[in-house]
Amino acid sequence: MITCFIVDDEPIARRGLREYITREGDIKILAECENIIELRMRLLEMSPDIIFLDIEMPYASGMDWLSTANTSSLVILTTAYEQYALRSYDFNVADYLLKPIPYARFSKAIAKARKMLQKDIETEGVDYMLVKVTQTKKHKILFRDITYIEARQNYCDIHHRDDTSLLVRTTIYSILEQLPSDMFCQVHRSFIVNKTRITSMDSNRINIGGVSIPVSRTYKEKLL
Repeated sequence: MITCFIVDDEPIARRGLREYITREGDIKILAECENIIELRMRLLEMSPDIIFLDIEMPYASGMDWLSTANTSSLVILTTAYEQYALRSYDFNVADYLLKPIPYARFSKAIAKARKMLQKDIETEGVDYMLVKVTQTKKHKILFRDITYIEARQNYCDIHHRDDTSLLVRTTIYSILEQLPSDMFCQVHRSFIVNKTRITSMDSNRINIGGVSIPVSRTYKEKLL
């Protein structure tokens, strides 16, 4: 499941994007924001795969935010104004959609985003994944060697059984989709664990070797 934010001050525009997203079937809306202030607050809580971003909004424009943003999320601009198109590519946006947005054009942008989201982490076969560490290098990690994964804002720290870790630019939602569900389980908004590596558990924490990991109420029942 791909996760997203919708950022637009117009209710009709938000509703239109919401309808298109529902048609796609594999995209979950985590938040809808009416301005950049709300966007910044939401990004403190979670990091979506995609941000659908309007440009002309009160308080600050989408371009103002892009000029200072430090996010791993893909940005798809949704605007009624053509004049920002050239400048937008300085910020490496995933796509630029002009309102009113035809569904076919929206679907094409989503297809492009799906491919981009698969570049950093690739699941290969049934027992390992390839993780992109530089533009030209990928690291092979066996699923059985992963002990736990910790979300760190716009990155995930993949911990191995040999006490090493690898920091990857991705979200916890994206990486969970790449892992076999019979082996891995999310136990907290910031933690995924390898169930075969759990050594003990109490009411609200589990232990993997010498590491103590919190278990939130939301995920405890599923873990048990």
